[in-house]
Amino acid sequence: MRVFLQVVESGSFAAASRVMAVSKPMVTRAVARLESQLRARLLQRSTRSVLPTAIGIEYARRCGEILAAIDEADAFAGQEHVNPRGLLRVAIPSSLALTLLAPVLAEYARRHPEVKLDVSLVDRQIDMIEEGFDVAIVVDSMLNSDDVVARRASLSHFVACCTPAYLGSLQAPSTFAELKGHRIFCLRRFAGELPKLESRRVNITGNSAMLRLLALEDAGIVIVPTFLVTDDLSAGRLVKVLQNETLPAVDVWVAYPTRKYVSAKVERFVEAAFTQLVHAG
Repeated sequence: MRVFLQVVESGSFAAASRVMAVSKPMVTRAVARLESQLRARLLQRSTRSVLPTAIGIEYARRCGEILAAIDEADAFAGQEHVNPRGLLRVAIPSSLALTLLAPVLAEYARRHPEVKLDVSLVDRQIDMIEEGFDVAIVVDSMLNSDDVVARRASLSHFVACCTPAYLGSLQAPSTFAELKGHRIFCLRRFAGELPKLESRRVNITGNSAMLRLLALEDAGIVIVPTFLVTDDLSAGRLVKVLQNETLPAVDVWVAYPTRKYVSAKVERFVEAAFTQLVHAG
């Protein structure tokens, strides 16, 4: 199609071959194959010139429109790898979205106005491919996807803490055994870590951000990821307990589907989130 259009524009096979930097026989054969495929004569050949037939004139006009549209589509798709644009679907645990990653989301929106953010707060296992996410920030075993790239951004630990007001005059418990009589709030994964406590004193949830709020309300002792309460601990709003116990580590990963043809919108968001999480860790 392109060869035929170039012959029409150039006025001869020889001129078209020079413009396209191919041999004249290659141009001649390409046009002959096209005419054979269409079963129509597109060019009227003479010893001095090559002119399009009536069908050839109309075919050339339509080819020009089609090729221009293809070039425009190629340029648009190519820009996806240069300028961030389009819809970006992101999955983030609520605890991270409401703390460490809120500034990242705000700054990304300011820097890339042509990107429309669709952020889902997810506190469960996710399948990025099945659910159509472009990027996912996941904690521990949240990711349940094949064919994705996952970069570990942070290695943190869980911490047990509460308000000074909750403790009052009581001594801060330093071991699990000393938690007896205290109200405990933790993630479901920690329920098995506290087998000797009365079950009615252990409250579980799937949301770390809720645990922090409960702690600040003097509800009891909470076990949360350190990154969630770093500022509260520094400011004295919360204090550490269980100092003699080693609590499990928590990994934070930045994941996105496949390494091939990563769009600019995904690449920029991944780098921003990764940098923020690394510094926080």
